[in-house]
Order: sequence, then C-alpha cells, then structure tokens
Amino acid sequence: MSVIQACINQAAYNAFYDLAASALETHNPERAAQRIIEAQDYLPQADVNRLVRELEADYYEFT
Repeated sequence: MSVIQACINQAAYNAFYDLAASALETHNPERAAQRIIEAQDYLPQADVNRLVRELEADYYEFT
C-alpha cells in the first residue's frame, strides 16, 4: 500500500470515528450504527472491526 493510500485510509477511519462518536455523544446510537454500516463501503473490514472496538471502549456506556 502506498503512503498516499495509507493516509487516505487513516483520514477515512478518523472521519467515520468522529461521525459515530458524535452520534453517540448526542444519544443517537441508531445514527452511530448507520455510520459504521457506511464505513463498510469505504474501509477494509479490519479497520471497521477496529472502529467498533475503539468506539465500544471509548463509549462503553452506550453499548
């Protein structure tokens, strides 16, 4: 994977994390779930799994 592609993947991961986290912080878990579903179209499955794990760890009270 090129350095540019790695940067793009990291930016996409960060964007989806921020979108899902914002939804959780505003007490909208349905929207957070929708963002994770959308992430599956743009991120490798390993990154989607990491996204879910990190959100569960950071926002455990919503899971």
